Amino acid sequence: MPSGNFVLAGRDAASTKVVVLYAGDDPGAGHVTELDLTVSNLPLGAGTFEARRYEVSEATWSAGQGVKLVQTETSLSGGSYASSVRFGPGPGAGRVIVWELAAP
Repeated sequence: MPSGNFVLAGRDAASTKVVVLYAGDDPGAGHVTELDLTVSNLPLGAGTFEARRYEVSEATWSAGQGVKLVQTETSLSGGSYASSVRFGPGPGAGRVIVWELAAP
């Protein structure tokens, strides 16, 4: 992972929700950041779960747009989750991305 980027993950006490947070710097002019997230052994039980992805970039924050829900997936199963995200190039492309994986 590039310098200036980090990932933090946790779950609630009842094991009904897992949250993964990524924070990354602007990749710079002419560069793109590609993220591939894989979460295995989810503690959400044998049923289905939902995934929601929220994002806020430096540019949207400074424009007063705040955090946006950008993707929702429902009826997922199998105990694991994978997602890919690309962002940049350009000024203000640094961002925080939050994945929320939860039982419906």
